[in-house]
Amino acid sequence: VNTCLMNSCKRWLEQVKGVSVTTQWLEACIGWIHDEEGRGIPQARLQEMVYQQWLHTDLRDTAPRGCIPQQQQQQGCSISGKFVVQMDLLIDVGAPAYAQLQKAKGKELDCPEEEINTQGGQQHKPTRLLLLSLTDGHEEFQAMEYKPISQLSHAQTPPGTKLVLVGTMVRRLGMLLLSGANMQVLGGQVDRLVESNRQTKILARALNNEGLAEENDDRGG
Repeated sequence: VNTCLMNSCKRWLEQVKGVSVTTQWLEACIGWIHDEEGRGIPQARLQEMVYQQWLHTDLRDTAPRGCIPQQQQQQGCSISGKFVVQMDLLIDVGAPAYAQLQKAKGKELDCPEEEINTQGGQQHKPTRLLLLSLTDGHEEFQAMEYKPISQLSHAQTPPGTKLVLVGTMVRRLGMLLLSGANMQVLGGQVDRLVESNRQTKILARALNNEGLAEENDDRGG
């Protein structure tokens, strides 16, 4: 692969998309695109195809370095900046796993969801509270929405989705606290993670019965 072309593409990713990649991955990616599309592909199209490939590749295979400084990975601190990360897993810890599993599989609950959440004789509807497993390609960490993040959902942000965390964020007890103002969704997914971390599998695992994930689950999560 031409060195000038690679350097140009790398600068475009960094300056336009805010994405850093390893030279080895970029070289392999451009080589694959040339094999598929031919070496006469316009540079603008090549750059966009590289970006789309990045969106659908595990960040562990593309990131040249971790983006969150080590000294900031401590409890009870704030971190500020702009960080590109990958969401490996998304789960709602604010609602019962069984109710979520039945809903994900398109089944009716045996009883209303409010009855499942009866405490002290009073009914209450569960409030969504999303827990995210994230990685910057080198370090893995967890985050939680402390205010609703409309950009996140199981349908629209599958495992492997690339995110940008922006602004000032608080980290408590090892957990990064996020709101919608701290997040931009870039998109993408990673097929391996979609299969291993699909919603029905994670919920069935939480119920200690992984067979529930497969039972009449034609949608695959």
